[in-house]
Amino acid sequence: MGMTQPGEVDATTTGTVRRIPDPPARDARRRTRTGFSGPVVLEQVGDVDWDLREDLRYTSLAGREYLVPARSGTDGASVPRVFSWLIPRSGRYLPAAVMHDYAYRRRVPNGDFEYREADQVLLEGMRRLGVPFVQRWTIFSAVRWSCLARGYRGWRGWWRDAAQILLTTLFVLPVVTVPALGVGVSLLTVLFFEIASWPILKIATQMSGSEKFVNPPTVSPST
Repeated sequence: MGMTQPGEVDATTTGTVRRIPDPPARDARRRTRTGFSGPVVLEQVGDVDWDLREDLRYTSLAGREYLVPARSGTDGASVPRVFSWLIPRSGRYLPAAVMHDYAYRRRVPNGDFEYREADQVLLEGMRRLGVPFVQRWTIFSAVRWSCLARGYRGWRGWWRDAAQILLTTLFVLPVVTVPALGVGVSLLTVLFFEIASWPILKIATQMSGSEKFVNPPTVSPST
């Protein structure tokens, strides 16, 4: 059995359960007071959906505690496929992403706090997990932009981060646009051949009398 490094998926687990250890706190004096309580244990329940197997707790630098109860759902980092080469669905930021999903799905709709607070905790959590500066600000800016499509509550307080968001976007957008277009073209090309080959394989299977099942092509922007 190999040793799993902090932030990596434990490949020795069975089935679809994954255990992602909590990276060590950068400041040992704060380890017992802030950060994530322990590993993230997930069970896959769909193509891009997982359920949390154990409670996940986070204590912010301000001393506020956040709880994500077991059986809460998550899809990891919700990133379109054309950008997944830059920000995969799973990474060092996964515990923060799980906490952020729960906040958006439960805590914000219940009125416990606003979208901006959820996003700020995501940013702080990623920093505590050791996510590099550009990567965590790219993720933070993306979720802040998404809030503009969430009505009045999404707009509330948006201007307070506007300068940092705009600077990050101006830096990242030119870098990712060309690769994203290339990935998009490649995905469409693969999809075309999947769609074109499916009826041929289906007919050939039926004519040969084979019981082999031909999987139909699927179209998804996020898998």
